Amino acid sequence: MRKEPIYTIIILMVVFSIVYWGATPFFREWQGAKAELAVINEKLAAAAQIKAEVGAFDEQNYFEELSKLDYAFPVDSGRAELTVMLETLTVNNGLLLNSVKFTENRKSGLDPIDLSQEAARAKAEATVSDSERVSLEIELSGTYGSFKNFLKNCEENARVLNIQEVGFGAQKSSAVVSQPGQEAVIFDFKIKMETYFLSV
Repeated sequence: MRKEPIYTIIILMVVFSIVYWGATPFFREWQGAKAELAVINEKLAAAAQIKAEVGAFDEQNYFEELSKLDYAFPVDSGRAELTVMLETLTVNNGLLLNSVKFTENRKSGLDPIDLSQEAARAKAEATVSDSERVSLEIELSGTYGSFKNFLKNCEENARVLNIQEVGFGAQKSSAVVSQPGQEAVIFDFKIKMETYFLSV
């Protein structure tokens, strides 16, 4: 009986065992490195997307939007700007602005002799909240349709205008505007509203 095939089988088994036990750790390391590479690629893709979004950031548009916020809540009452804004709104809607009256509310609403801690805190809160409001009383003349459009434009305006009271005056008997095919009656309107500003 020849022993060469047995030796060949034994040698092949030894070589296979050496290769298997020697290569398995490297194979596992390779699999781990491949998984880590996939995670790194995902992170790189996410970073590239963030970079693209940052690159697409429109700085000018950002500051335009920020200026709208400054317009909605200015740092002072801005009476001149409010008067110009109201004049523009009335003219654009075919109304006549007869008068504008401003009142800054700076009421404490508490007796200054009361020195308790709760009263002092309430007084401070009342003073801060009241000093951030300006009351307006405006008188207008025009048609009912123009007045409705004016109110709509006040609600849509970037400057916050809180309309509190609306009053209608008597019709002006001599103020009938004749237009082709219709007559428009002119009314007197009185509006009380508030606007806000940030006291710094």
